[in-house]
Amino acid sequence: MFESYENQSSRRVMKLALVVFFGLTLFVAAIHLTCRTAEDSAVMIQRSEKLTEHDNFCMSLPRPADFQLLYKSLGGNSKTTAIDYTFASKRLFRDVKDFFSHELTSNGWVSTNDVTYQKDQYEITIGHKSAGFGDVPAEYYIYCAKKYY
Repeated sequence: MFESYENQSSRRVMKLALVVFFGLTLFVAAIHLTCRTAEDSAVMIQRSEKLTEHDNFCMSLPRPADFQLLYKSLGGNSKTTAIDYTFASKRLFRDVKDFFSHELTSNGWVSTNDVTYQKDQYEITIGHKSAGFGDVPAEYYIYCAKKYY
């Protein structure tokens, strides 16, 4: 009687261990498939004519002279092509906002709020990712999207 109970208990533990093992394996596989590195984004942009065209447009927009590109990441959905650019700069965010406000509005972009601009099918949003200190520059992002209506 006790042997039968021990066998059932051992089987339950073994089944539970297998379920946990397969669950963790699937979780790690899902994380790996959904996480995209900056290198992955660069390769995807390079291999796609549509993304390359969008990247060229976004990179041609005016930006402060000291903006140094750190990396790009892809975004968007079925109605939007988007690339998020991260830049390093010694400028204060207030100065960055003023620069974009002047440059974009003087080129026909319409400000929809303090940090977002639209022109035709395009939308640009600027933002502050991290503050700089000492010799470490601040990080800013530019979200550049083309919307399909």
